[in-house]
Amino acid sequence: MAVGDPGSIRVDREESGQWVLELQGEHDLATVAAIHAELAPIADRGEAAVIDLSRVTFIDSAVLTELVASRRRGDDGQGARLALVAPPGGFPARVLGLLQLGRVIGVYASRDEALASF
Repeated sequence: MAVGDPGSIRVDREESGQWVLELQGEHDLATVAAIHAELAPIADRGEAAVIDLSRVTFIDSAVLTELVASRRRGDDGQGARLALVAPPGGFPARVLGLLQLGRVIGVYASRDEALASF
């Protein structure tokens, strides 16, 4: 993936029922609609989802806003039960730490930790 190319999203469902959205590359306004399309149905049903940012090289405020909105969406106002994976030292972990997003959505160092949080 070349610098400046939009990132990719891979969606899987764990045997335990949680969704895993693995983002890779750069995610910004160019990919936020695709992230919304994947997260909205999960949030509307109030299901659990892990957003794995381990392979993300850039993430902007549009994507972070979508994650928070997904957390709040849904019939009961609860939205998705989200957990973010952002290994220490990576770009996403630095951004999430600066914005203190961990106060709103759980942030974990590994996918296994995030899945175990549900």
